[in-house]
Amino acid sequence: MKTNIWLIEYAKGQVSRYYWYGTYGQYSGKNLFLAKQKQYSHMYPPKKWTYESFEEQMHPPTKVHDCVGLIKGALWCDSVNGDPVYNASQDVSADGLINLCSESGSINTLPEIGGLVLWKSGHVGVYLTGGKVCEAKGHAYGVVISDIKDTKWKKWGKIPWIEYVDYTVYVKHLYDTVLARYADAGGLNYWVGELRAKRLTVDDVALEFFASDEFAARELTDSQFVNCLYLTFFNRLPLKGEEDGVKYWMNELKFKARLQVVAMFMSTPEWQENSKYIIKN
Repeated sequence: MKTNIWLIEYAKGQVSRYYWYGTYGQYSGKNLFLAKQKQYSHMYPPKKWTYESFEEQMHPPTKVHDCVGLIKGALWCDSVNGDPVYNASQDVSADGLINLCSESGSINTLPEIGGLVLWKSGHVGVYLTGGKVCEAKGHAYGVVISDIKDTKWKKWGKIPWIEYVDYTVYVKHLYDTVLARYADAGGLNYWVGELRAKRLTVDDVALEFFASDEFAARELTDSQFVNCLYLTFFNRLPLKGEEDGVKYWMNELKFKARLQVVAMFMSTPEWQENSKYIIKN
């Protein structure tokens, strides 16, 4: 299941890209435009949104979304620039999405949790915390980061197909990626308890896992170790185009101990950003 951390990463990765009604992360082009114009003629009125007004957004092709399509894109793509794989069971409207939320409330009860959906009639955005929202705002705007106060949002909700990462989910993730096994109840309770009591930070716990005899017993090669770091802190394997980054980490391992490289990985902007969205409970 995709997480709120991934949803935020995906949404922010689309900022400054274009809004096309009825889209969810496909790449812009003439065929897509004509298909959407035919499917949603009322949203592509020829006197207002001419083909020419969209044509410049096709060169070069770029990912396009509508408001709820920004969330569908995160659900259906495996990378920020990836192609979506359509899932009919999750193909809902903005109003349909808020009605399916597992938890929801009026906007004046908004909890400070990144990755919540914000809703007003016919429109949704992704809450980033700190009063900021990422939204595919409309054809004239594209995907933007805006202030929550600038839109009359009515409700917030937890998206049903998104897992909201809290301390328990985070520790289970460490067991999975670092130790390659399911968490045992005693260990899970211990580490979550240390985090809740603020005796350890999320970085401290990760270091403890990588420093463990159990991890050492896996005897990973340097290449496998780097992949493990990407999975643990970025929740993904290295992407196409990141070969230079992988080479950098492999070279660092020639001169530094593995725990030093773990600490360096935790100082990367991507992990510093991701770790902000772990729910502190």
